Amino acid sequence: MKKSKIIFIAIVFIFIICSYTYINSFTFAIWKSGFSTKDIKVLINDKNIDSREYRVVKTSSKKQKIVLLYMEKNRLGVWKILYYTPPEYDFFGNPIDDEVNFNVIWWIKPLFKIENEVAVHSSEFHELYYGNNANKKIEFTNGQIPKDICVEINQQENEYWIHLISNKPINIDIYEILKRSGCIKN
Repeated sequence: MKKSKIIFIAIVFIFIICSYTYINSFTFAIWKSGFSTKDIKVLINDKNIDSREYRVVKTSSKKQKIVLLYMEKNRLGVWKILYYTPPEYDFFGNPIDDEVNFNVIWWIKPLFKIENEVAVHSSEFHELYYGNNANKKIEFTNGQIPKDICVEINQQENEYWIHLISNKPINIDIYEILKRSGCIKN
């Protein structure tokens, strides 16, 4: 009798732990990867071609003030970090110091639709820029951003994120544009 009670209690305990981890898989995935769970900010929440939810999240680490994560729910509904901005090196392999106030992440979202009974595949190219060094309201003038790029700007005082979407690869240096226009501090 005692052995069956212990097994039952162990199964209930494991079930509770697994349920808690499943329910909190978003925060758990961030913590497990060594990122801070204290300053999480969901910047993008959308679905991909497989109807799986994905998020682009701002957080931090011990080595970097701004880390951008691309996370996706798997088929079981558990969150997983697929990739993130490098915590120690920038895109060009240069060491990143703690004082960087700007970061970028990009992803491609495949699209599928049927036109005239023919399957058409295309892609959306996404870039998300995040910073906390704004001097003034972020605005772009005519000609700074090509007309075929959709721009979404979110700003709260000196914190901002800029989401660019295009049907072709994006080749714009947003950081330079913001610096030249005086919208951000170096």
